[in-house]
Parts: sequence; C-alpha cells; structure tokens
Amino acid sequence: MNWIAGSVSERLQMVAKGRADLECANTTQTQSRLANVDFSNLIFIDGGGLLVKAGSPVNQFTDLAGKRVAVLKGTTNETRLNDLLRLFQISATVVTVGDANAGLAMLEGGSVDAYAGDKVKLVGLAVQAKEAAKLALVAEDLSIEPYAMALPRNDSAFRLEVNKALTQVYMGGDIEQIFTQWLGKLGRPTGLLAAMFLLNSIPN
Repeated sequence: MNWIAGSVSERLQMVAKGRADLECANTTQTQSRLANVDFSNLIFIDGGGLLVKAGSPVNQFTDLAGKRVAVLKGTTNETRLNDLLRLFQISATVVTVGDANAGLAMLEGGSVDAYAGDKVKLVGLAVQAKEAAKLALVAEDLSIEPYAMALPRNDSAFRLEVNKALTQVYMGGDIEQIFTQWLGKLGRPTGLLAAMFLLNSIPN
C-alpha cells in the first residue's frame, strides 16, 4: 500500500484524477464533492466547533462578533463558518490557515480569538498543545460533519468492496476496538454514532 499525504482539496483531486484509489481521512461527504468523486458509506459523524482559550468570552457562536477566528482553508468548516456569519449577520474576521497547527499557534499567541474545526480534531490539537489546560472547547455544534472515504466515481465494484469491508468492521465488533484505541479517552460512542454504524451496514 502506498500512502500519499495532502490537504483535503489535494486528496480529493488525486482520487478524481485517478492518482489515488481511496481517500482515508476526516473528510466530510458533501453534495458538491459528490460531483467529482464517489464516497463510501459513512465512517464517522462529528460536529464543527470552536477552540478558544480557557476563560474566553466566546461561549457560543454569536460571541464571535468583533472577534478574529482562524479556520483551515478549503474545508467545509470554512464554508459553514462564513455561511453562519452571514446568516446571523455577525461581523467577525475570518483568517484562513494552511494547517491546523498554524491555527493553534495563532490562538495560543493571541492573534485570533478562536480556531474553528471539526471537534474531534480540535480535541486532538488541544491535547497536544503546550498548555492544554489553558484551552477550552465551546460546547455548541456549528455543523454536522458526516465523514466518508472518497473513491473514484466510475468504480461501483470497488465501492461495493469498500462498503462490504466497512460492514464487516461494524457488525463483527472490530469497531469497538478501533474506537477504544483512538478515541476511548473521550468516552463511549454517542448514540448518534452507534446508530450510524448500524445504519451504514449492508445486509447480505
């Protein structure tokens, strides 16, 4: 197996152009992305959120008025953040960054008031931060992010094999071990996530 790293847009382009067979990351399935690539059944459900400094006055989305918020360029988080700001008529400065560590550094350094991203990624960033106790995750969900693996649009047989493998993982119990290994410190899967595993299993 040959792994190729890249940003979200780069990974999806590689699949669309045939330079990669499968994209395995925290990638949200969207209608616009389905125009260029196909997707497997869902593999995870997350929510978009905000990472802030502990004690920050930003306790919900509307508190971003007059603030600066960083977000990863080219992601669904960037699109939904801008959409929500327009919808609620909130005047905030959006600062796009090339990678999550840059966003975290800006938050820690005080050049932005919040960093927007998928919550599971925000928790991972906070845990690895120099002073994790000085960071906090805003409880409010800004969006729902359904993750799936991108694959070529013209290969339904390959998609079926991928979905068969996912069904085996979900129904055979492997998902418990996988979740515990990577996310067990965060607690048990939510009811929504457990239901997603069942609903995305294909009966024989």
